[in-house]
Amino acid sequence: MKLSLKKALQELEMIYGKQEIDVSMKEPAIRMEFYRYDLSLCITAALILCIIFFIGMVGAFSPFASGFVLPIINATFVYLLAFFINLFFILLLIHELNAYDKTRVKRAGRVMKWFLACNMIIANLTF
Repeated sequence: MKLSLKKALQELEMIYGKQEIDVSMKEPAIRMEFYRYDLSLCITAALILCIIFFIGMVGAFSPFASGFVLPIINATFVYLLAFFINLFFILLLIHELNAYDKTRVKRAGRVMKWFLACNMIIANLTF
């Protein structure tokens, strides 16, 4: 997320640099717009991950499935857990998007960072 934030700021600096406008994440308007647009992208990512984990959960019931991700963890449990975690984050991110205003910018940033961190942990567990 930091890399995309830095890239977005660099693009804004290129656009507004010639007009001598200060572009920084300390600017509340830029931060607010950045997180508002990222909320909808995180919702889309969570929805796609729910679909992928649902397909994995259904695939775990196939006759040729091995049944385990790790020796002690059942694959169905892992896919079910990942599905419900992403479903929870879909609901949380939709709530943040609907209630988004100037006072909730930091909270939205925290929710998105938690979403990304949880999915990184899940990715390490499933792959």
